[in-house]
Amino acid sequence: SNTGASGSSGKLSFSTGSTRRGNSGILTFGSGAATEGRGNNVFISVGTGTSALGGGILALPGRAVALSGGLLSVSAGEGTVTSSGSITVKVTNGGVGGSSGRLTFSTGSSMAGNSGWLTLGTGTASGGHGGTMGIEAGSGSSGSAAHIRIDSGQSAVSSGGFTNIASGEGSSVSSGAVTVKGCNSGVQGSSGRLTFSSGSSQSGNIGAVLISAGAASSGQAGLVCISAGSSSDTESGSSVHLCTGRGILTSGG
Repeated sequence: SNTGASGSSGKLSFSTGSTRRGNSGILTFGSGAATEGRGNNVFISVGTGTSALGGGILALPGRAVALSGGLLSVSAGEGTVTSSGSITVKVTNGGVGGSSGRLTFSTGSSMAGNSGWLTLGTGTASGGHGGTMGIEAGSGSSGSAAHIRIDSGQSAVSSGGFTNIASGEGSSVSSGAVTVKGCNSGVQGSSGRLTFSSGSSQSGNIGAVLISAGAASSGQAGLVCISAGSSSDTESGSSVHLCTGRGILTSGG
């Protein structure tokens, strides 16, 4: 029940008993099935805080000493005739003087083995189009827009991780396209810069940058085109510069 002016409300616990040799009991929360109507909802909510932080919700699978830890599974309901249900994971809007909450998807660290996989993807479709996956950063009305960073892992004793961006294969028709571009600028600004570069090296060779078209077994090979932008006013068109590397102790490239 409710508490007084200076105390806290009581704690409510639902728990199964412990066991020495067998499995512990199952704890189930759910609503009943409906044969002709709609299955009802299950709500789990925490209280708001008027002068402090709002309450949190923690879902923690069990810890195992000798085997793998417990599984946490969140699934939408299946639709046998129509669409399946949706899952929305989001943080709510921030107030006037704050920021919206942070959303983190991460695997745990590992002492001696490999860390876990993190997979984001849509399901396959047998009779329709495969679903689209979009990753978008927020826009800014009074400041700079947000960024998107894709960083591979760093290694202290071996090679760093690689980043692979590939379009979908077309088994009977054309494969998908990959477009990397800077969007158009406003009236007073310039369009974004597009940079393809390999990293620097302390004592070894620097990585190569390759731009090539694929080979064709029976058709025409692909085209490689490098062109500079044109100008519609009195300014000159842009130039294309191809520069080889400079050598300090030996010949240049």
